[in-house]
Amino acid sequence: MRRSEATTKKVLARGAPLAGVRALIFDFDGTLATAPYDFAAMRRQVVSAADRYGVEARSLAGLKILEAIDRVAAILGPAGADFRAEAEAAVRAKEIAAARQGRLLRGAMSALERLRAAGFAIAVISRNCEEAVFIILGKRELPCEVLLARDHVRLVKPHPHHVRRALSRLKAKVNQCLMVGDHTMDVEAGKALKMRTVGVLTGSASRQELEQAGADVIVRNVSELARMLLAASRGRRNARRVEP
Repeated sequence: MRRSEATTKKVLARGAPLAGVRALIFDFDGTLATAPYDFAAMRRQVVSAADRYGVEARSLAGLKILEAIDRVAAILGPAGADFRAEAEAAVRAKEIAAARQGRLLRGAMSALERLRAAGFAIAVISRNCEEAVFIILGKRELPCEVLLARDHVRLVKPHPHHVRRALSRLKAKVNQCLMVGDHTMDVEAGKALKMRTVGVLTGSASRQELEQAGADVIVRNVSELARMLLAASRGRRNARRVEP
């Protein structure tokens, strides 16, 4: 038996992690696609811009890039708008350049297409800008009902606002939806709303890191998750057919 088949049977035997799922929220980068983003260079540009505005780098320790921009803008008050425009433009330029070298992960789009055809509602959320997402997609259509890049929300994941907006747009209930992503922040965002979460091993986080973050299920890729969900869906339909 192949490893993916064994994993599927093990998860289906437990039942609970995938029971009653009707909708999925997917992260984009590392989950459905990949690109050579230079986050260290982006951060250096943000820190350099902050320094020009008189904000020391130590005040940004431990913050992710977008959250660091928010912190500096808040510190600067009225001058924060100018800093934000400068910092976000620098980050966006590097993001777009990396996206032009990006690609969709093998099997990811077909997995989403199969899930949609089976009746699952799908949203995709990303900390990246919408333009970067569409550059990677090229001529492909993203098979989902909802796309929420950072341009579309006030607060990005891991803040639960990002996931909550996706749930609202899908008109999905928390207990019927999975949050799927390659990073611990995806798990964190889902757990903040008491959602079930799935970690995928196609991105930056290891199995151990995703387990420690609290992922309910860990799969190699979204194709494996699609097989699990479709198998569970077929099982429910077959069970209904044999009920007296």
